[in-house]
Amino acid sequence: RSAPVGCLSVEKMRLSFGLIQILGLASLATTAHSHSCYYWVVTGAKCAPGHDAGTVASCESCATAHLKNLTAEGCTQAQIDSACHGVLPPTPPSPPAPGSLSLNLLHDAAVNDGAVCLDGSPPGYYWRRGKGADASKFLLVFNGGGWCRGDDANSSAVACAERAKTSLGTSNLWASSMKPDTHGVDNPNCTINPAFCTWSVAYIMYCDGLSFSGDRTEPLDVPGATVSPIYFRGRRVMKANINDLLQNKGLSSATDVVLSGHSAGGLATYLHADEVRALLPQTLMSYRAMPDAGFFLDHVTVTGDNEFGRQMRSAFTLGNTSSVLNAKCTSTHQGSLMDCVFPQNFAQYIVTPLHVIQSEYDSYQVSSILQLPCSPPKGNCNASMIQKFLQYGEDLKAACNASGLYSGVTNRAIWTDACIAHTQGYYGDYYDNTEWEVPSGSGNTLAVSVYKWVSGEAVGTAARHVDTVPWPENKPCSTAGEFNFLYT
Repeated sequence: RSAPVGCLSVEKMRLSFGLIQILGLASLATTAHSHSCYYWVVTGAKCAPGHDAGTVASCESCATAHLKNLTAEGCTQAQIDSACHGVLPPTPPSPPAPGSLSLNLLHDAAVNDGAVCLDGSPPGYYWRRGKGADASKFLLVFNGGGWCRGDDANSSAVACAERAKTSLGTSNLWASSMKPDTHGVDNPNCTINPAFCTWSVAYIMYCDGLSFSGDRTEPLDVPGATVSPIYFRGRRVMKANINDLLQNKGLSSATDVVLSGHSAGGLATYLHADEVRALLPQTLMSYRAMPDAGFFLDHVTVTGDNEFGRQMRSAFTLGNTSSVLNAKCTSTHQGSLMDCVFPQNFAQYIVTPLHVIQSEYDSYQVSSILQLPCSPPKGNCNASMIQKFLQYGEDLKAACNASGLYSGVTNRAIWTDACIAHTQGYYGDYYDNTEWEVPSGSGNTLAVSVYKWVSGEAVGTAARHVDTVPWPENKPCSTAGEFNFLYT
């Protein structure tokens, strides 16, 4: 077995540092190991091989003699021992990018409350405290990432067991920090993101495969799976994250909260908006929700198969999600409770004020729900496929309108474009891009719409921006976006 990277024998270390001394390259040693205990043992106290007889014993003796100085430099005894045995320190990680969010794992919630990811690992969130007076304003974001779904319970379970091996099913693969989106609602640049640039941000990580809605008490064994059993505890995960923010990050004294989320996290925002409000202090001055690309239709494919609806019902039934569904919706869908997974059936009952972000031709929905086998921007669709594509946009607008998102409810704002995209408040360069305005040429970028909504400058109809033209008449965004990526 080869030696681990970063380890040197005493003999090799003697040769390397002896060469440094011979060539007078003390600065090289300083550059390579500056600010590490290894550097202070090797060159500061001159204890390590290359500066004395070169034995471990002599190094340890020398280090003991210089222990006071080494301790003053921040060395621990374990680090000193490692240096004397020729163990190089690990390469320090690159410093987090400006505005990055730091990971907070909830080990206690996993043990005490059973709030765990699919694989049983602890949940968590990325955190960045706000600035000045806005530190008491919180943007809570549900991360997205699709669902683990299949045509029946068995295939859904297998899909979720596979997902448990990824960063969407285990926290073991999460990095210690997360960069903010270059263009989006968690960016700290106030030119790009005037609405939330100085707010406190908690980016709640998604790891249950069911939009933070799984509520199954017992773990599920998946025969033959690499990861088994798996856990559907998304609702506990959601509550554990909110509770930790209340106890440890100042959410308990917040003045303003906006709950948001994108894609599967956007669906979670619709599903949990009212429930999250009940978990927060009654002293809040303002609470609102902003789902992005979460209005997924219960809709057939181009061939007439309701694959998406069937698979979503299967997965959400497997995860025992009925407890999170809107009560008014379930009361009118007694024979088919899982109809209430789809916002078109329950958004009208949401009490929380909303700002909806939704492309009329959502690229995920066009590819994964409608399953359009061609690309309109590339011009390789026949007339029948173009008609199905355009009709999907009309169906989505009709469903949003029937849910009161376009008119009739004063606490609803919306920004929906006749262009092809997905999660425009987070990924890509849509958010503050003047090529993406509703309507075209109006100056109403998504960033402007969100800022006016948050600041109270736009309310009622003034906060509703809906493209009334079909694709591709909203130029130039009609021919841009990620659709071409999905269909390469």
